[in-house]
Amino acid sequence: DLAEPALVTSALTSGKNWGIHLRKNRKRSGWGMSLARADDPDNDFKRSEPVALTGRYRHSWVTDKGVIQAAASVAYRDWNGNDYQIRERGEVAEADVVIRSALFEADEQQTFGLEGVWQSGRGLVQAEYLASDLDDQNGESWSYSGWYVAGAWFLTKDQRRYRDGGFRRLRHSGDAGAVELTARYGELDA
Repeated sequence: DLAEPALVTSALTSGKNWGIHLRKNRKRSGWGMSLARADDPDNDFKRSEPVALTGRYRHSWVTDKGVIQAAASVAYRDWNGNDYQIRERGEVAEADVVIRSALFEADEQQTFGLEGVWQSGRGLVQAEYLASDLDDQNGESWSYSGWYVAGAWFLTKDQRRYRDGGFRRLRHSGDAGAVELTARYGELDA
């Protein structure tokens, strides 16, 4: 797995939330819904914490040659007039903030996402697209979008295990551990 989350994912999805989360996973498909309030340990929100309603559906096709999984997600977030700004470090956790969007008092946000994974043997390709529309307190609209494609290949004889709708923790095949080569390319329109 890639160590840092993809730029578009961390920029356009919410961080930690608390609330009611419902989900149902089956071998070939699954869904999840949540009604959550944003976690605010640093008291960054001027007003009450943003509230979000989110949903996601995924379907998997499993054959003897590998796994293909596709998913779609939607989210609605009421920002309650709190400040909104994308501030990203460019996929490097300890780097300075290098991407900043406009700063404004946000009213509502709608986000739509598509994602897919193909895994076969030691290889994996993953992609995601997200689009988000926000309205500010003055009635102005803001649109952000982005995508990424990532690939991974185990140099050792390891591979990801897939069971019951998800990839499981890696159990490496040898005493030396697993060695994986990964790469990711993406863009964010902020």
